[in-house]
Amino acid sequence: MLLVTTPALGQDTNLAFPGGRGILTVEGPTGLFINPTSGTPPQGLFTAQVCAAAFETPAPDPTSIVGTRMLLTYAVTDWLELGPHFFKVQNNGEGPAYGPMIRVRALPDRSGTAVPEIAFGYYADEWNTLSGEPKRVLFSAVSKGIEVPGEGFVRSIRFHGGARHTWDDAASEETEGVVYGGLEVELPKWVYLVGEVSSEDEQKGTETPYSLGVHVRHPSGVGVSLGAFQHGGAEDLAMFIGVGIGLRPAPAPRPAPAPRDEEEEEEDEDDRQGTRSRSAAWRF
Repeated sequence: MLLVTTPALGQDTNLAFPGGRGILTVEGPTGLFINPTSGTPPQGLFTAQVCAAAFETPAPDPTSIVGTRMLLTYAVTDWLELGPHFFKVQNNGEGPAYGPMIRVRALPDRSGTAVPEIAFGYYADEWNTLSGEPKRVLFSAVSKGIEVPGEGFVRSIRFHGGARHTWDDAASEETEGVVYGGLEVELPKWVYLVGEVSSEDEQKGTETPYSLGVHVRHPSGVGVSLGAFQHGGAEDLAMFIGVGIGLRPAPAPRPAPAPRDEEEEEEDEDDRQGTRSRSAAWRF
């Protein structure tokens, strides 16, 4: 995902990727490459994002799949993010599937303490023309970042964890739940090495889901991700790439102070002189 923020972000552009906030995933919410994470955008930020992934389903009937996912979100507050998401398989005419996404950050990552960042969320394909049945997911995510002192090659490390449960009426298997963990290592020039692994997702296949890749998250809000992942039912690793844009309204300009005439200026000066005289008398 590529996130571009306008200059209207002003002095807080370094907050474009606060805490454990990631970028668009194949599941739908922002996060690592597969699973959602705990971070939410800064208040007032609107994002429009799209990613694409290409993979091949396993034998005996291998099929090449190219899927695209889109996500629109708005940060109502620093801890509440919501919006719709959309998914479509591009090369077989199937789709689309779309529905809502919401994430609530319950706790921020408190630097210098053991308190992690914690979030809960929900996303769904309520209108699913791919299978004709809705798909709904609840998730929880936690992360903790550790700053590395000095100006070395590694700037920070963040640990991720989470769980999600999927209700999919069209799936042949009912998954009790999936747990996952991830790691991101910040390098110079805002480059992050990202990896994750999940427990087996029986609804997708018998392979262990995992991903490896690179995020670039510039303080201006520009971000890029490129990686490879195994979602659990592919023959080989799938390639992942995406692009998006984020916008935030410019703050309203402060009204200019009303002009003051000479008489008002003289009255203010007299008041200041009187205050200084009384202060001097009190000290004496």
